[in-house]
Amino acid sequence: MEEWNAAYPVGQPVRYWTGWREGEGRRSRTRTPAQLLGGHTAVVWMEGESSCVALSHVEPITEHELKEQTR
Repeated sequence: MEEWNAAYPVGQPVRYWTGWREGEGRRSRTRTPAQLLGGHTAVVWMEGESSCVALSHVEPITEHELKEQTR
């Protein structure tokens, strides 16, 4: 979690999965630093998502990849 926060600032474009890590996933930006949920799971909150997502289900992408989604 500390490594994530050091490498990726709030607003980082990401691909993420809210369930099984299958398919393309969704694209968005982070809206919080990673934090520990329940004392055991590193999570981050996304723009446009009402729940947090485990870091194991988040992958950083480029600004270009994020913009491709809206075309």
